[in-house]
Amino acid sequence: MAMEPNLREAALLRVRSREDARRRAAEERRAALRERHPDLKEAEDALLRLQFDSLLGTASAGEIEAMSARRAELAERYGADKVSAVPEDAPDLAGEYALLQVRALRGYVDTDTMCFARFDESLCEPEVKGCKRFCEKYAAEFCPGAGNLLFSGGTGTGKTFMSVCVLGEAAKRGFWTEYATAADFFHAADAHQFGRDAPDGRDFERFARCDLLALDDLGTEFITAPAQTALYELVNTRLLAGVSTIVTTNLTHDQMRERYLPQVASRLFGEYELFYFPGRDLRLR
Repeated sequence: MAMEPNLREAALLRVRSREDARRRAAEERRAALRERHPDLKEAEDALLRLQFDSLLGTASAGEIEAMSARRAELAERYGADKVSAVPEDAPDLAGEYALLQVRALRGYVDTDTMCFARFDESLCEPEVKGCKRFCEKYAAEFCPGAGNLLFSGGTGTGKTFMSVCVLGEAAKRGFWTEYATAADFFHAADAHQFGRDAPDGRDFERFARCDLLALDDLGTEFITAPAQTALYELVNTRLLAGVSTIVTTNLTHDQMRERYLPQVASRLFGEYELFYFPGRDLRLR
């Protein structure tokens, strides 16, 4: 599993901040306990002085042992060690990262609305219902190399909705997910080619490296020779890296072959599992 570098650093900062807060809280609890029980405070301070005096040769081992026993007796009586203990459970870096990943994804698509729980099967054709069942299992068991999906069909038949459902579930489980329209991707590819910053800050490398990419509305972009090359590079790089991609398109098989390089069409139809979304535009129903 890969982690988006900026989100990983943010998750680390959150974990460290939480650990620091827990240590400060433990120190404050201990200070309050010492104030409530002056005899414990006196014993701990006396023990510290004796340990220092022992370095100068002015305190005996017997004195230190006796004061240690006194301190231990009082600490047990008042529960000092439990009060001041810092929980030893492992920092949840993966959980913090998953939370940030979901938030980042929401900056591009509404994963709260576009989720399996809100997918209305009553509006869908049987083929789409079958695709939903497949995608629910795919998302629940997702791991790098889970395979690639190609959603093809008319406008408004649920392709984008389905792809975002999968992305949202994978993000919740801490996988590095990215959503991009075809236009987003080709803008990033153009910036990459000419050494410029991508318009929305997401560069070609992010789309090439993430665990799961949804490339939406392929076929709506203005196609050029550099765009053809960029698309081939993206598709081929992700296949070689063994990371998964979901592509949605309104184009048919023949239209894809006419529009894109043969190498691209061959990989999309040979290496991706194809799902056809039939029916009329659901937005008009």
